[in-house]
Amino acid sequence: MASKAKTSQLAWGVSAVAYALIAYWLFSFPPSIPSDDAYFFTLGVERFSVLEFRPHFPAYPGFIAFGKLLHFFGLTPKEATFYLSLIGAISLPPLAAWTANAYGASKSGVLLAFWATLTQPFLPLVGLSMLSDSTGIAFILLGLGLLAKSYYKGAGIIVGLALACRPSFVVVVAAMIIASLFQERKQAFPLVISSIVTIALIFGWVILWEGEALFYEAWRFTEGHFMIWGNTSMVAEAERPGWVAGLSQEKTVAATLLALILGIIISIFRSEIKSPLFITTLAAILWTVLAQNPENLRHFLLPSILISLYLIRGGRVILMGVTLVQGAILVSSITLILPPSPLEQATNVLKRETGKLIVSNYGVTYLRNNLPQLSIADSYYRHNASSLIQSGRHQHSIKIFSSSWQSPQETDLKTFKARVIGEKFISMQSIK
Repeated sequence: MASKAKTSQLAWGVSAVAYALIAYWLFSFPPSIPSDDAYFFTLGVERFSVLEFRPHFPAYPGFIAFGKLLHFFGLTPKEATFYLSLIGAISLPPLAAWTANAYGASKSGVLLAFWATLTQPFLPLVGLSMLSDSTGIAFILLGLGLLAKSYYKGAGIIVGLALACRPSFVVVVAAMIIASLFQERKQAFPLVISSIVTIALIFGWVILWEGEALFYEAWRFTEGHFMIWGNTSMVAEAERPGWVAGLSQEKTVAATLLALILGIIISIFRSEIKSPLFITTLAAILWTVLAQNPENLRHFLLPSILISLYLIRGGRVILMGVTLVQGAILVSSITLILPPSPLEQATNVLKRETGKLIVSNYGVTYLRNNLPQLSIADSYYRHNASSLIQSGRHQHSIKIFSSSWQSPQETDLKTFKARVIGEKFISMQSIK
């Protein structure tokens, strides 16, 4: 018994050191805006207005409120958004371990949950994204743990906060609540009441703040995301990159994801499939594949963590193998060079240019607001961009191209590489 206790202490000691090193590495990156969505969040922390894209719909009121709290304590809106996203990401390994413990995992299973989350290839990507994914996932894990402990009122408040931070998790949260009702109908009823009250209070305030126009913006955004520019499975576009293309540049990571999915298929025959954890995991997988953009690989983090938690009971051998591979991938991706985001690097280079036309498929709003001396065209609107190029009003035109599923070309004028696995690179190309 004494030797087992010492082994456990040693294992957790090594885990704490690894955790501290990865946290130190991530917090050493300079705060920098990687996308337009992140830029909208910083604007929202400064002054909230969904109709002015501060931030964009669906408002993310919980994330903005936490960002404003950090801003109140002296951080700039940019720093507040950056560190809030990082804090959320770095909280996920201990939260996953706590959730595993709540579901009755052994000491070794709890440790495995910690490592399986700490080594997630897209954890650094989500941490540096300056988006609300990490805080939403943190509340999802906390809510699952409270459900396992039968703290239904507290779980309802927590999943309400998860939606306030990440409204796109609505299907995942709904699946969690429905599964809990089927499992413990009478006992779980307070879960429904507390979650509805929390959501109504938070989003009711947003509706009162923005007024009737918010509903028109909601329709515009929802239709656009699912049917036009969101690259979801519902977009009728032949050129839409699928998840296979999205993961084509990260083949080893793709292999670990397939192993996790294979593991959950195998473990179905060994574990409880009606539990809130399984139903929530299944909902997260389907929602990610069908309703999220394959170009944004960070969407895989939530289903990957939930699959890992589920495999602790019925597929531990597979999970251990995947975790070892993930650890190797993470260690190989760590670099001592800590540049700003590719978008900020490109912006800093272009600040020296004047009178040119920039045609970009990424970060258009951020470029326009930070490069007033240049003409910025959105390449999504092809006819508009083409007419500006052919007008002859600009002596030279530069195309900015960003992707997570294609590779830079040798003919590119300049390429700004991704900082972490899954991040989009940015390249500059001359337009003749």
